[in-house]
Amino acid sequence: MIRQDAREARGWSRRQFLWRLALGATVVMVCAPSPVLARRLFGRRPDGKALLAARYWLAVYPDRCTGCGVCVAACRKANHLPPAASRIAIHQRHDNRAPSWLPVPCQQCGEAPCITVCPTRASFRDEVTGLVLIDRTRCVGCRACVMACPYGARRYLPEEEKADGCDFCLASRLLRGEKRPACVESCPQQVFRFGVEAEEPLAQVFPSASLMILRPERGTRPAVVYRFAPPQEER
Repeated sequence: MIRQDAREARGWSRRQFLWRLALGATVVMVCAPSPVLARRLFGRRPDGKALLAARYWLAVYPDRCTGCGVCVAACRKANHLPPAASRIAIHQRHDNRAPSWLPVPCQQCGEAPCITVCPTRASFRDEVTGLVLIDRTRCVGCRACVMACPYGARRYLPEEEKADGCDFCLASRLLRGEKRPACVESCPQQVFRFGVEAEEPLAQVFPSASLMILRPERGTRPAVVYRFAPPQEER
């Protein structure tokens, strides 16, 4: 099914793909967990490109996600977002079996397109954490970063006329002494695992795991990886 999705996706134009993914994210944010058809485009983590630009990493177990929307609500509350906004989208996909769910936050790319296209340098990489952040004092709401994101993970907040994106709850939690982002802390199914690269190197935490990344052909080197765990694996 994943291979079929990839073949179909190659036939789409870039604009069509971004529109479908962004539309799906918008619907989920407004009325999560609304049924949304979203393609899962996975590929193995490219050899030689596993070094993270960010100090942190996030592992996601899609097969544990039930689409309950608890992480969306927790994200909204922790980051004081407008009622219809969220920094994480939960996409639903139907196949011949049961429906499955795919959480997609900002991928915290090592090669971030949002930084490259931003005309005011509002999108930038923090020198200390390595995270891709948004300087709201510089953001003019042009939405260039929203359109450039291959994952549909950047948002435009009309209430503020600013762009918005996941920062692993850096400002709202990590800098305040909390150890994990709101989505990780709140998820009842333990869909997320959060780590500090210096303390828990990703390659050591998952030495033999089949880690996947979204849209590997884009070469963005994301700090978010996806892990499809065997049913017997402990949480």
